[in-house]
Amino acid sequence: MCLGATRPITDPKRAIVVGAGPGGLLAAIHLLRRGDYHVTIVDPGRDYAAVDDLASHRSWMIGLANHGISAIREVPGLWDYVARIGVPLDAFSVYLGTKEMKQNLNDVPEEIKAGAEGYLVDRNYVVAALAKFIGDEFSVGTGRYQPRYGSRALYVDERQQRVLVRNEHSEEEEYLGYDLLIGADGIRSVVRNAILLNHRDFECRVDDIFNNFKAVHVRRPAAVGAGQMTVLPQSMPNLNGIALPEKGDMLCLTFGYQLHEPCDNELMSEDPKVVAKYVKEHFKAYELVDYDDFAEQWCSQNWNNTGQVHCNTYHSSKLSCLILGDAAHATSPSIGMGMNTALADASVLSRLIEEHGADNPKAFLPAFSEERVKEGQALTDLAFYLFSFNTRQQVRYLVEGGVRNFLHKFFPSYIHPDPQAAIGMGKKLSEVYDMSKKMGIIDSVHDTNDKVRRDYWEKRWGMVSNKDERMGTFGKVAVVSSILAASAGAIAANL
Repeated sequence: MCLGATRPITDPKRAIVVGAGPGGLLAAIHLLRRGDYHVTIVDPGRDYAAVDDLASHRSWMIGLANHGISAIREVPGLWDYVARIGVPLDAFSVYLGTKEMKQNLNDVPEEIKAGAEGYLVDRNYVVAALAKFIGDEFSVGTGRYQPRYGSRALYVDERQQRVLVRNEHSEEEEYLGYDLLIGADGIRSVVRNAILLNHRDFECRVDDIFNNFKAVHVRRPAAVGAGQMTVLPQSMPNLNGIALPEKGDMLCLTFGYQLHEPCDNELMSEDPKVVAKYVKEHFKAYELVDYDDFAEQWCSQNWNNTGQVHCNTYHSSKLSCLILGDAAHATSPSIGMGMNTALADASVLSRLIEEHGADNPKAFLPAFSEERVKEGQALTDLAFYLFSFNTRQQVRYLVEGGVRNFLHKFFPSYIHPDPQAAIGMGKKLSEVYDMSKKMGIIDSVHDTNDKVRRDYWEKRWGMVSNKDERMGTFGKVAVVSSILAASAGAIAANL
């Protein structure tokens, strides 16, 4: 069955979507459904819809929450493709050592439950589901849809509005013209780089998340429910974790450490016996089914890290392009909203094109930035500043959050829920950021985390000595200069 066009194709526009992740694929689906776009997808990877054994390409589990679910359900029939690959979330718990604080989602009030629907999915399975939907609903032979997997976007020619693309197998290069360019091409975005080269007022920052992590897939322990997500702060020395259930009665366990406080050397070992013994002795939240299997997977991989992206705009009218998903707001996975925000980006783009018209990019492109930048900035800041690098401060906020959630059930008009709970309720991220700011969490953790990160890199780069030496002559002169500067400032302020 083909969905068909919502309007007749008289003068179809050429849209190029660079990047076949969740956000890029959903954007392509919306454009194809409109009927006034011919869509080309450019991605250097494989078409996961054509992979027979996706289990061999397993990536990591992520939460599919209200924002993402709503965006998918806007397309008739698409949710059926995605729902079958997800695990419904029915419980959430936090372990402080062996002490579990658990919330069954069936027990929450109906008004909260309505916005708190959630699934846990493997990212690659979501990509495969969206790609399969496109293949089933939009025929390649019509010319409206052209997938170019195994092809890499190299350069955006702003003068002629075309993209230089190289086939990764034949190494042949060609230019593809466009009327609308969508950059869904991740942290190292070629499309975002084109905006940077063409706009002096474009601000973009790519940061590290200051965390290394590993993920393993194990059989689900008896203590963890089939649809239960568990957060594991300081579950082993200097190691924070999260456990997400998978299909097939499995559990995805992810553990990470902050760079300034690495985990113990045993977990750096390449010997599975050393790792298995250490985890069995130090992981107290619950007993694993097979420590040897855990250790084998742990030792077979390198430590992973990722980055964050912050931009002050998500479009260029000059280039007739926009960026979404990780290209616009890559983030730490700590609050699990990266993919959901990317899917919401695609949904908003579709609505804005409908409101302003496909022939009016000078209206819908700025409107996209106006609506989405605040959500992307809120996403990255919440992911980095809701969790303190100071263990004592973080435990304090975890306890306060539990109390807040308890009191919110009885006094919802007077007491806000914990920011993490508010995210789970489906509130806009910009609203949660505003709430967290007024609670004092953002500013307090901002100070802590930025100081920790700055101190670490100052020492790592050799800008500040690690030695605790007595102050020499230069140091004494610096102190005297500081006192004189402070005194001068005080005098000037009173003039």
